[in-house]
Amino acid sequence: MDGILSASGLGFVLSGVARFCWPSLERGLEAENVALKAGELRTLVQIAGIPRLTMRGLAGRMGVQPMTASDFVTQLEARGPVERTIDPEDRRARRLEVTAASDRVFRRIAPVALRVHQLSVRRLDEAERNELTRMLLMVRAGFMDPQDEDRNPRSNR
Repeated sequence: MDGILSASGLGFVLSGVARFCWPSLERGLEAENVALKAGELRTLVQIAGIPRLTMRGLAGRMGVQPMTASDFVTQLEARGPVERTIDPEDRRARRLEVTAASDRVFRRIAPVALRVHQLSVRRLDEAERNELTRMLLMVRAGFMDPQDEDRNPRSNR
C-alpha cells in the first residue's frame, strides 16, 4: 500500500525513528552508568526547556497521562535535578523547575545524546540535517494549540 497509511507514510516513519532512537539512547545511558530511563530524560528536557511548566503542560507536551508525568517528576525530584515550586501567581498551583543539579546530569548525558544523534543523521549532510530539523519543527507546530500556552513551544509560560 502506498500513501499516508503505508509504512513509508510520515507518521509511520516518525514513530519508527522514535522506536529506534529511545532504546539506543537508553542503552548508551546504561553503558555510561547514567541512571535515567528515556521517559525521565524526556521529562527533564521538557522541564529545562519550558520555564514555569505545569504538570498538565508537561503531560500534554509528552503525550502521556498526568499521573505518568507525575511519576517521572517524582523520580527526578528524588535524584535532585527537578523540583516542584509554588506558583507565585496561584499558590495552589505547582510549577516544575530544574535545579542546579540538572547541569551535572546534562553534562553526563550530552556525550551519549550526541552519539545517538550522530548515528541517526550520519547519512545526511549539514544542510540536509538543518532542513530536516526545520521541517519537523513545522510539523510539530501544526499539532500545537496556540491557545494552550503550556503546550506552545513559543510560550514563556
